[in-house]
Amino acid sequence: MHAIVHAVDVKYSDRLSGMIAEKLNKLGRIAADAVRGDVYLRRENKDGKLIKVVEVKIQLPGGSLVLKKEGSTFDQAVHAAFRAAARWVQKAKSRRRSH
Repeated sequence: MHAIVHAVDVKYSDRLSGMIAEKLNKLGRIAADAVRGDVYLRRENKDGKLIKVVEVKIQLPGGSLVLKKEGSTFDQAVHAAFRAAARWVQKAKSRRRSH
């Protein structure tokens, strides 16, 4: 799967970049037909608090998956987003097998 990380007004470390690449590789093994993965990192101010937001877009044949997760750190948001993406892909695969 071709993966691109977009950091919107955020500087991110090599460690975070490596973690995102690892998560995308794992997700690519689950969703072997995935074409492309885009990960957007940004900060938002919500109720006076600065939160980290990770948005994951996975393009699959016939559609795409868009997930947005928030956390106090990018690590938490990345883990939450990819857990949700893995669950969604598993559900989609089981639906395709049953039809």
